[in-house]
Amino acid sequence: MQKSEQYSVLKLYFDFRALGGWNALTDSIKLFEEAGNVNFTCLVPDLSGGIDPDDAFSSVPYEKGFNTLYYLEKLVGGPAVFEPFLRSYIEKFAHQSITTEDWKAYVIEYFSSTPAKAAIDAVNWDTIMGPGMPAWDPQFNTTLADTALNLAAHWIGGGTDCAESDIAGWNTDQFCLFLDKLYNDSTVLSIEVLNTMGDAYNFSSSRNSEVCFRWYKLNIQAENEAILDSAVRFVTSIGRMKFVRPLYRELFKMRPQLAIDTFKEHESFYNPICHKMTSGDLGLN
Repeated sequence: MQKSEQYSVLKLYFDFRALGGWNALTDSIKLFEEAGNVNFTCLVPDLSGGIDPDDAFSSVPYEKGFNTLYYLEKLVGGPAVFEPFLRSYIEKFAHQSITTEDWKAYVIEYFSSTPAKAAIDAVNWDTIMGPGMPAWDPQFNTTLADTALNLAAHWIGGGTDCAESDIAGWNTDQFCLFLDKLYNDSTVLSIEVLNTMGDAYNFSSSRNSEVCFRWYKLNIQAENEAILDSAVRFVTSIGRMKFVRPLYRELFKMRPQLAIDTFKEHESFYNPICHKMTSGDLGLN
C-alpha cells in the first residue's frame, strides 16, 4: 500500500472516531444546558467563586479541545503546516505548566510570520472559548459510519424488517454510533420495536459494556419496564462514571424512587467523585 493510500485509510478511521467524540460532546453540552450550567460548556469554564472542578467534569474539555485543534489545523493548511507548530509548542513549554492564554498567545505568535497569519488573525477566539457547541462544522468523513447511520435511519423511519446479517462484521464503535443515533433522535422507538431489534441483534445478551450501557439507556428512554432489572444489575456492578451517571439519570426520569433506592443501597460501591456527582444528579446532596 502506498503512503498516500495508508494516509487515506487512517484518515477514515480518524474521522470515524472523531465523529463518536462529537456525539459525546453533544450529549455533555445538552446535559449542562438542561441543568442551567452553561458555563461548564465553555472550553475554559470559570471555576472562581468556590466552584468545585469536579462539578464541571465531562467530555467537554477533551472533545471541545480536540475539535478546536482540528479546526485550527484545517484553518492553517492541514497537518503539514500544523504538525511543525505542535513540535515547536512542545519544545517551548516542555516541563512547564501553562494556561490556555499562554497556549493561545503562542498560536498567534508562531503563525504571525507564516502564510497562515491572516487566517489566525481572523479567528474569533471568543467563540472558541465561549459556551455551547463549536460554531463550525468539522465535516468528518462518514464513510465508515454510514453503515451504522443508515441502519439507524431505517429504524427511525419505521422499518422493522431486520436480520443479524445487518450488523455482520461490526466493531464496537459502529454499535455505539448506531445506538447513540437512535437515542439522540427525536423519535423514541416503541418497546415492541426495541424487542424486535434486541432479538435480531442479540443486544440483550451482549457482555460489551459500551453496548449494554447504550442499550439500557435506549430502553429506559422508551420506559421499558422489562429492562429495569438488567439495567440495575449493570449500574451496580460497574463503577465508571461515564456509565453510572447517565444511567442513573435515565432511571430517575422513569422511576425516581427506584433510582434513589438503588443508589442508596449501593452507594459505598462508587468512588467518592462518582458518588458525589451521582448524588447531585439524584437531588441527594
